[in-house]
Amino acid sequence: MPDGGRRRRSVGGRWYTWSVLSELRVENLLLIERAELRLGPGLNVLTGETGAGKTVLAHALDLLLGGKPRSGIVRPGAAEAYKRKTNVLTIGDIEEMGIEKAAEVALDLAWKDTDAVYISFDVDSLDCGFVPGTGWPEPGGFLPREALKLLGLVAAEGLCGLEVVEVSPPYDTSDITALVGVRVVVEALGSLVAHGKLGSHKSIIDKPVRY
Repeated sequence: MPDGGRRRRSVGGRWYTWSVLSELRVENLLLIERAELRLGPGLNVLTGETGAGKTVLAHALDLLLGGKPRSGIVRPGAAEAYKRKTNVLTIGDIEEMGIEKAAEVALDLAWKDTDAVYISFDVDSLDCGFVPGTGWPEPGGFLPREALKLLGLVAAEGLCGLEVVEVSPPYDTSDITALVGVRVVVEALGSLVAHGKLGSHKSIIDKPVRY
């Protein structure tokens, strides 16, 4: 937002007037729900590791200057998501921030005010070229190695349970999709064992359910 005043400066014998940006507020842009950036006098430089959000802020500045938004950059259904207290990371969001950052965001949301995390893994989150045996093939989904890496990072913090869904044997070819489902289970178990988290929720799971 402009700082409320207009600055004048002489350049080459001519006077120019422009507004100065002192604060940038971003809402519902890619992975950002709401953020504020306050700018100081002089030159401001945005730095940070990959996935820190520099590109998102660059997109926000581009839109502010009249740039044309690309498809999917503005988060659809944000108001309804707030109402339901849920969050969604699209494949575009994850491409933008990277697998590691996506796992970090997922873990922050999943573990907030809870004792355990349960994963429901839909095989149709993968690109349909790798999982033909599903009822709803999804072009443009994850590569298997991307999905397995994301799953391993999330499972490393501990899981109380895991399910693999949307595998449809009648549509499968050479058991490709079934093998992907098995690999998902193996990846999760391997991550739990490697990080000493296998069975860490046993005391919760073994509690009898009372109605």
